[in-house]
Amino acid sequence: EQFHFSRAGFDFYLPQGDRIKTYTQCIDKMPLTVRPAVFGLHANAEIGFYTEATKQIWSDLISLQPRSIIMGNSGISRDDIIATTAKDILEKVPLESIDIGCYDLVVVRNQLYERNGIARPTPCQVVLLQELERWNALIIRMATTLTDLLRAFKGEIGMSEELDALGNALFDGFLPAQWRKLAPDTDKKLGSWISHFLDRYKQYQAWISHGEPAVIWLSGLH
Repeated sequence: EQFHFSRAGFDFYLPQGDRIKTYTQCIDKMPLTVRPAVFGLHANAEIGFYTEATKQIWSDLISLQPRSIIMGNSGISRDDIIATTAKDILEKVPLESIDIGCYDLVVVRNQLYERNGIARPTPCQVVLLQELERWNALIIRMATTLTDLLRAFKGEIGMSEELDALGNALFDGFLPAQWRKLAPDTDKKLGSWISHFLDRYKQYQAWISHGEPAVIWLSGLH
């Protein structure tokens, strides 16, 4: 009896006989692309595959842009665009100190204790302190990498592979990998991520000053 591996869109069967030509002819008849059902997957798996493939194609096309050019008639070079973007983002980074980051956790903790009336944080305040600790790490990373990139453009330090990747991400409008590692998981591009970044900062400020929000998006936390 002939064995069939799958009949989803094409009849994948095991050829009869022991001659190589029989098997090669069978393989030559097979389609180049097959449905997910052939591998026992749901049809929606194909949607996810094409979505990711499309994103990758667009990402590759953007990365193929000329790297050393003068943009139109404006006389602005690629390095100028990256430097301007880096300065703009650096101005928005709420850095208090390169050692502390954005928030001094000792000061914030004492402020919370005064509000509670006891030297013990509430469960939500523990979450806030953990968030601020991770937020500080992100702020420091953003400030140091952007500062080093601007210094590299001036020739004060060498352009490392990490800084070059940062510049490419800023030019292409993607969230740099160095920041992504310290930020909540996201699919946002750089522009929308910066907007979200600033909104998150306002939320932390309100959380510290006025108490925890009425609704907390758990999956959006660090």
